[in-house]
Amino acid sequence: MRRIVAVLGAAALVAATLLPGSAAPAFTPPAVSPFTDVATTDTFFAPITWLADRGVSTGYDNAGGTKRFEPSAPVLREQMAAFLWRLEGSPEVDLPAGSPFVDVPTTHAFYEAIVWLSSTGITTGYVEGPGRTSFRPSQPVLREQMAVFLHRLEKEPPVDLPSASPFVDVAMSHTFYRSMVWLAERGITTGYAEGGGRTSFRPAQPVLREQMAAFLFRLEEVDGPPPQPVPVVRDVSGTIVTDTVWGPAQAVVHRVTGDVVVAAGTTLTLLPGTVVKLGQGRVIHVVGTLRAAGTAASPVVLTSVKDDLSGGDTNGDGSAGAPASADYAGIGVATTGSVEMTHARVSYADIAIQAVGDTETAATVALTETALSHSTWCVVAQGPVDGTFSGSVRACNGVYADHAFDARNVDWGSPSGPAPYGTGVGAHGASIAVLPWSGHVTPVRPQLAAAQARPADAECSDVVLVGVRGSGDAPQGPDDTTPGEFTAAESGFGYLNVPIAARLQQQLTVARPGTTVKWVAVQYLALSAPPFSTTVDHGEYVASVFDGVDRLNQLLDTEAAACPGTKFVLMGSSKGAMVIRLALGQEDGTDREGHVAGLVLLADPTRIAGSPETLWETANVLAGPGVSDASGIWEGVYPGSERPLPTWAAPRTISLCHQGDVFCGFRPGASAGPHVTYSESEMQALADWQADRVAAQLPTR
Repeated sequence: MRRIVAVLGAAALVAATLLPGSAAPAFTPPAVSPFTDVATTDTFFAPITWLADRGVSTGYDNAGGTKRFEPSAPVLREQMAAFLWRLEGSPEVDLPAGSPFVDVPTTHAFYEAIVWLSSTGITTGYVEGPGRTSFRPSQPVLREQMAVFLHRLEKEPPVDLPSASPFVDVAMSHTFYRSMVWLAERGITTGYAEGGGRTSFRPAQPVLREQMAAFLFRLEEVDGPPPQPVPVVRDVSGTIVTDTVWGPAQAVVHRVTGDVVVAAGTTLTLLPGTVVKLGQGRVIHVVGTLRAAGTAASPVVLTSVKDDLSGGDTNGDGSAGAPASADYAGIGVATTGSVEMTHARVSYADIAIQAVGDTETAATVALTETALSHSTWCVVAQGPVDGTFSGSVRACNGVYADHAFDARNVDWGSPSGPAPYGTGVGAHGASIAVLPWSGHVTPVRPQLAAAQARPADAECSDVVLVGVRGSGDAPQGPDDTTPGEFTAAESGFGYLNVPIAARLQQQLTVARPGTTVKWVAVQYLALSAPPFSTTVDHGEYVASVFDGVDRLNQLLDTEAAACPGTKFVLMGSSKGAMVIRLALGQEDGTDREGHVAGLVLLADPTRIAGSPETLWETANVLAGPGVSDASGIWEGVYPGSERPLPTWAAPRTISLCHQGDVFCGFRPGASAGPHVTYSESEMQALADWQADRVAAQLPTR
């Protein structure tokens, strides 16, 4: 009969009473550790050395002939197969001619152990399709999977199921519920104490190699010395060169006493509830991957060593020192690095998250439901960085990025949004997408703008070139509520539309001699966007867009009524292109098909990926990946306004968006720079393309 001698709790291992009359196998740990990365004082020293003594694990070879165990690395499924097979004495296996798993070749190092695991019914693998099953040997073993593997290894003994789940995070309907309850009843684990009498199992959390040693040690009911309690503080520093996991089972607090480097090709995983405290000036430099996998109930915390509210007073200064911004450097992400955080809190850094990228390699920053606070800067992204962020920022200068950075759905501390859009923490850089933010309320669409007056002496013409200028283009009004006035249409066209219009008029009169052409500019509030203006807020900017939409529609209605035979060519740059697309996308029943002969849209922020109009990335060059598959930055600014052009308009539309222009093609690596590099030769090419199509719609004289 086996007997239980120890069980694992959330913060400590406690000895259990031997069962009467039982005879547990005895094990005396060695005086010297056989592994360079396992100290004799480590919590799991006895189970780990027992695992090696039994030949269940041979560890990893170091360069100097020594061995390491890698206790913080997750157990892979292929390793679990080998552990259990060796635990059972490495029984002989009738090996089939072909592998039962599509992802395990017969030459696999653990092929025999994996086949045994399958033949005994301990694993069924994953059904990938008719007649195809995979084992996924390189995936980590999750705690729920470990429970069912051990339960099946023991021939699935009966379980006295309680009336309620013993774990707050395991429903009674869970597929492996019976196995997890058995694991608790056997005392192989007691789960994690969450406070208030609540216990969790954390079923989706990977099993670490040191934990697996303890589970098998208890499964075999080995009689050994009581394990050491989980330490309050574990000091960490240096370069991490193998996949490593930090978690509450190893220490209450992981204290960074020297800079930590996560090497290329290596992942450091922080489990739910992990607390990492960094000393003065210290940094975690990520060349590989840092993954903080917290939960809403058990977030991952990275903070200052002076922060006594997280993990207690671990620097021994009592109440003498209070944490402050710039206590430590922060988390630095190299061009090859990746930081992935879910339900994490980062506080009291100089720069909480700093990432750099270049034209060859972009660092990755993916922050989900993450809180950044009490730092000089919360995020600084320099160069092309693949950045996404949802969560909150408080008590810092804000988020800075000089290339595209997706910070939608962030709580900036004010429902009005980040400065300069509102009064919250700042979003610095024209390439940051912030809309919608947390608490964002879509501005009320302004009332219909006053119609633009048609000159009393205005004559009809064959073609009317309608120009809609971009954000901040002259002329501007005396204030943010009054449109700029102009006496000549050319002065209100916008500087990018003028060369298009001039070339278009020239080409039309050549193709169709005698054709009359007139220029009409839309007199609307072409206000600058908030990142470029200190006086325009989000609501005013959106109102100015719809001011242009209304005035354009009314201009078309007025001109078409006065001159039924006139053909319109609409041209807009940046915000002007937005106005045109939104105006034609409105479902107001107005018939535009018979009047609008063509559209020229330059750097359109309302572009939708995959729209059917002709799209160039430079003169006469069709847009490729990076432009054709990217939408403009307007997406999310005014929900419901993003509509494709009418089907009739797409064949009549030429659109140009440079590679890397963040406004018309929001994607990692894009920036505001390419938005101001459109050339006159490109304008002329757009006009030539459109002139051929408009001319074909004009009568021959």
